[in-house]
Amino acid sequence: MPTSTSSDSEKTHSTKPASLWRSIVAVLAGLATTAVTSVVIDSVLAATGVYPPMGESWSDGLYVWALSFRVPLEVAGGYVTAKLSPRNPMAHILALAGLVAVGTFFSAISLHADSPAWYRLGLIAIAVPCSLLGERLQRLSRN
Repeated sequence: MPTSTSSDSEKTHSTKPASLWRSIVAVLAGLATTAVTSVVIDSVLAATGVYPPMGESWSDGLYVWALSFRVPLEVAGGYVTAKLSPRNPMAHILALAGLVAVGTFFSAISLHADSPAWYRLGLIAIAVPCSLLGERLQRLSRN
């Protein structure tokens, strides 16, 4: 029976922090993919006059538009997280979806307080299924 050497033990201990950092990077990269692209698109739409000036009300159609373009962004965030995860992509996706849902919840309360309730709930509701779809697409692309 082979015995464990000190180099085997050192390899095990040295890969755990690296794996932890890769996990953190995977989740943060997915979060950044979703958040940064949402902010950039919102900024462009505001600067080009698609969105009304700050303080003016939006039509329901604009809220539908804003919610609908976030769906592929959330899917992309899930895809990136799954692609970069060192192992067990589903655990990373669930961490991402949880962070997105919590962040969206606080954003809905503070930044979108004047928006319709269906829009705020929609933002929260798409986090988990879209992230899961991103993981599924990434898994299919490996095959």
